[in-house]
Amino acid sequence: MTDRDTIETWLKALDTALTALPDAQRADVIAEARGHLEERLAAGLSADSALHGFGSAKTYAQGFVDHHALDTALSSKRIIVMVTTLAGFTSRSIIAFFGLMGALLFGGIALGSVVSVVLKMINPAAVGLWKESDTTFTLGTVNNHIGASELAGNWVYLIFLALILVGGFLARGSLIAAIRSIKNETIVG
Repeated sequence: MTDRDTIETWLKALDTALTALPDAQRADVIAEARGHLEERLAAGLSADSALHGFGSAKTYAQGFVDHHALDTALSSKRIIVMVTTLAGFTSRSIIAFFGLMGALLFGGIALGSVVSVVLKMINPAAVGLWKESDTTFTLGTVNNHIGASELAGNWVYLIFLALILVGGFLARGSLIAAIRSIKNETIVG
């Protein structure tokens, strides 16, 4: 196998590893890698020496694929896209793990508030801001609402609305902050 054949084989493997990228971006990466490798061959290096700095095609492609995935998630701002992107990074990044946990926590608060609003509409006595004793207050559902007094009445809807909005905002913010942080880390690293 000649040096050119070795380079072409590596470039074909790179093309395969870059399938997640749009065609134009993939072609740019391959053209740039080809240019650098041809310069190295023209300088008298063997194919193995020329490829040494690049590593395997899959390893070289991973940075481009990661960058594209992070850009796509950030530009879409869609929860599902951001969650799936971060999930793909959790084995490699503690930031992705904590971003997902923050989104889960705050999203859970928002979702629990939505459920509480629906329950309040179905059975107003089941959900509210309750005073069970002199020191115990409960927002949501209590086991024994007969012995408790409701403090908020219909104002509880505004409390839950605030929790839905803040929880949703913080869940999305956790995802965006984690993706930006990983993106900055991959650019610097």
